[in-house]
Amino acid sequence: ALYLKYKEDFVSHLRGMFAIAIYDNGKLMLFRDRLGKKPLFYMQNEKSFVFASEIKALKPFLKHTEMDKDAMLSYLGYLAPTSPLTFYRGIKKLAPSEYLIFHNNKTTIKNYFDLIDTQPCIITSEEDAISKLSEKLEESISLRLKSDVEMASLLSGGIDSATINYYAKKLGKKVPTYT
Repeated sequence: ALYLKYKEDFVSHLRGMFAIAIYDNGKLMLFRDRLGKKPLFYMQNEKSFVFASEIKALKPFLKHTEMDKDAMLSYLGYLAPTSPLTFYRGIKKLAPSEYLIFHNNKTTIKNYFDLIDTQPCIITSEEDAISKLSEKLEESISLRLKSDVEMASLLSGGIDSATINYYAKKLGKKVPTYT
């Protein structure tokens, strides 16, 4: 419904982790979430365009496997190949907040979000920092507690699971917990 209303700009209205494929009127569009939590790989050869959220799903479509030397250099500099590089020559990945349009055997890549262009959060004191962090955590956890199905929480003993459960209780959501 969001795509029908906003077309390609629908992705600007989404929050969270996703990799989305939409086929519309002969045009394939692939969208990756803003921070790149969900991977999205693709490859194109003379006969096909193939995509998946895991490289192993694309490997059978390679004629032969060959390491991409530029990806290795990127790995040595950044501890991971930078987009669009992967270790496999011929397989590429979308960068965070990018979307790809495949139409008439032609690929176009566009960016829909820039983290640097977002409004900065001005913090003037320790109390201000705590207050703003608390607001963001409450908003984020509140959004994720909305569900059509029952959910539970795993208490791992770490600060993240404890924080999520604290805010769930604060928001009045009874979440069964397990350790």
